[in-house]
Amino acid sequence: GAGGAAATSRGVLEYVGSDEPSPAAAAGGIGLQKLTVPDLRPGAPYDLYFSAWDRFGQRETEARSRRLSSLGVRTPSSSVAVAEGDVFGDVVALRLTQPPTRDVAVTLTASQPEQLLFALESDVLAFAESLVVTFPKDDWSAPIEAKVRAVDDVVVEGPHALRVEMAVASGDACYDGAAVEPLRASVVDNDVAAVIISDPREAPQTREMRCDGEVPESVLSYSTTEDTAVDALVWLAGAPSDGDDVTVTLRSGDAAWMAVTGGPTGGVGGPVTLTFNRTNYATQVPVRLIPVYSDVADPDRVVDLVVDVASSSAPYAAIVVPDIPVTIVDLQTPGVAFSRTKIRELAGAHVVTMRLESEPRANVVVDFALIPDPGGSHAYASLAIQPASVTFRPEDYGTEKEVTFVTGDDGTYFGDVEFDVAVAFSSVGDAAYANLPPPVLSVVVLEGDPEPAWIVADVSGRE
Repeated sequence: GAGGAAATSRGVLEYVGSDEPSPAAAAGGIGLQKLTVPDLRPGAPYDLYFSAWDRFGQRETEARSRRLSSLGVRTPSSSVAVAEGDVFGDVVALRLTQPPTRDVAVTLTASQPEQLLFALESDVLAFAESLVVTFPKDDWSAPIEAKVRAVDDVVVEGPHALRVEMAVASGDACYDGAAVEPLRASVVDNDVAAVIISDPREAPQTREMRCDGEVPESVLSYSTTEDTAVDALVWLAGAPSDGDDVTVTLRSGDAAWMAVTGGPTGGVGGPVTLTFNRTNYATQVPVRLIPVYSDVADPDRVVDLVVDVASSSAPYAAIVVPDIPVTIVDLQTPGVAFSRTKIRELAGAHVVTMRLESEPRANVVVDFALIPDPGGSHAYASLAIQPASVTFRPEDYGTEKEVTFVTGDDGTYFGDVEFDVAVAFSSVGDAAYANLPPPVLSVVVLEGDPEPAWIVADVSGRE
């Protein structure tokens, strides 16, 4: 304007910017202006936008910006992912956002110290439950990488998460005790919640289980005779969490045919209750499967070993163990054993003993009858059966009964005489005995008279 007087000037007044700092207030400038930006996260980067205004109310047409970071320790990632059994793990990158006046130490630990291990990224990784990372004040801007991996424990936890916590210590009061947001650590568990039941007579068998809502068939099965017990070894594949017990109950699907005994609680007939915890989960506990022996001839049968699992530990509480089939082979066969079925003797009393080969379910009657000889040979000898009918009661199993075959000779010479005897079995309550095939029973009466001949003798009777 005329004479430089703003009041008489024309046009639009604009602020003319400069790359030179404004003079101090004593020299007519505005001096150093302090800006306070509240609620910044420590160690976080920000873009700060600002505009300059002059005393006439004019401002820059475009805002200026400045990238800066709040003081603290910065980690580019907010989480890490690790898996049990993975020796390499994940990486945590650390850096300071502003220069310190003293060295800065950052200590990394896990919210559950037994879950994670840390090591400095180097050719030789030395993992420990905690790691101290030091930033020298003269080389503060160089980032430092730390390795983190999961502890490969024996506890069944399933996928779970915890925190990587960082504590800052320094002679620089601005850094000492500075808050650092923890990182989320996702852990994949490699332990399996499973009840293992093994036959010590065989090599362990494994298979892939499929969760489709159906209880799979058991990969284990037993076969034994009714007079032979078999053993099962029981233990857990993975440890339950501290304070959690896993209770495994084993019982017979049919106590009339099989008993389950063993362990600290297995009485006569069972059931057997086993309690596992983090300490004894891998201890193989023997359980005995005892078939019920019977003298009765029964069909071979299959009895299930039923296994129930209960636990306050979520992975084990959801376990369903398939029934384990035990095939019991019966040793008895229905039958009547005779001491002999062929008699070749001179006339007299001849004893034959009989016994049952298995205990019957009801009385068994054995009847004897002569079969007539159309040739008429029975006229020269005789046969009487005493008694002609024998009854075995169930309690007679194991006891022999006798039948006497009494033969006689007519005193004349004819030759040997053979009698065929019909044997018939009957039982009202035991079909197996009622349908037994009869044995072939024969009695041969040997000729006891001399053959006909002329005898020449003197008057004294001497030949």
